[in-house]
Amino acid sequence: MVERHPNSGVGIACGPAGLVAIDAKPAQPPSRDRILPGIPIGDHVDLTGMAADFHTLAVLAALRG
Repeated sequence: MVERHPNSGVGIACGPAGLVAIDAKPAQPPSRDRILPGIPIGDHVDLTGMAADFHTLAVLAALRG
């Protein structure tokens, strides 16, 4: 489908489904309070070098153990 519709996206209610969606393309990360909405990231967590959304998954995994 991506080949025929390169600008298409996938829609799913991740929260109710218990899923996490990752759009792993390089991007400037949002502010600390918007990286994982509803999950506080303390100032002791060094976010230097975050360059893509899959880094957000690594932060979430580290925070949740």
